[in-house]
Amino acid sequence: ARGSGLADLGGLARLAEVSGAVVIDGNPLLVTLGLSGLVTVGGDLVVTGNAMLCAAEAEGLYGQLVGFSGVYLESGNLECF
Repeated sequence: ARGSGLADLGGLARLAEVSGAVVIDGNPLLVTLGLSGLVTVGGDLVVTGNAMLCAAEAEGLYGQLVGFSGVYLESGNLECF
């Protein structure tokens, strides 16, 4: 979603499995992930540089995965308390 200007990825809510990496990087408008159905990522999960996305959203996505075989990286997102 790099530079695409998407506010959310809710259109991908039914996506359950990605065989490779998931990289969500550098989207200044992204406020929610909306990837509620994603349970398996076969590569890295990278959620970085999304200025309006709460870091807790990325952490929640990582927490919902039951199948994961890569590296998790979260940085440069909004710290919401």
